[in-house]
Amino acid sequence: AGVGIGCQTFVSYSLIERSGYDESEKRERQVFGSTICFAAAVIMATAAGTGIQWWLFRRIPFCVKDAMPVGLGLLLALEGFQQMRLVVEGDGMLKTGPVSFAVVMGAIGCVLTTFLHHQQFKSAVLLPMLLVTAVGWVAGEDVLDIEGVHAPAPKFGNWLSMWGDFGERYVSFDDFELTKAIIPCVSLYLIALFDIGGITYAVASAANLVENKGTSKESLPG
Repeated sequence: AGVGIGCQTFVSYSLIERSGYDESEKRERQVFGSTICFAAAVIMATAAGTGIQWWLFRRIPFCVKDAMPVGLGLLLALEGFQQMRLVVEGDGMLKTGPVSFAVVMGAIGCVLTTFLHHQQFKSAVLLPMLLVTAVGWVAGEDVLDIEGVHAPAPKFGNWLSMWGDFGERYVSFDDFELTKAIIPCVSLYLIALFDIGGITYAVASAANLVENKGTSKESLPG
């Protein structure tokens, strides 16, 4: 759950940073979001340390646990399709977008990933990602500037300035309202339970590591 909460903290901070709020309201919202993430992390750590998390997960129906990785895969695929504009919004619904450089490179990456996975390469996912990303950077506006390609290369000139606020405290319980925090904390906890728990269970199940599978005594080694 640590990685998930870390990503949630970064996303909440970044979204507010890019919003149109004034500096004081922006700061207030960032502190509230970071405090919620911190409280959710403490709850998750406590639940994991006491075994409550696995106790809850074991009581999820077997069919739901098997369906979790499928649902997560479909969600991630939809997000990827939207990012490369294969799926776009129009007339109040989602529809297929035009063929573009991003769509072609995404298709090549998927085919290459499938081929390498079939050949049992351990880096079947990582290599196509690196290759497609590198091609996008080269074809983007910073190098070849091919028309229709929007893939700016990373810039490290402001890397040091990113640490200007390092050490500044963004967690505060001074004005923390429990009534406002319950729903976000529970939501983050359930997301982590289904997301990370579902992936872990799916991988362990594929490797035949789930003991007493489908029963109330099922467990993972260790």
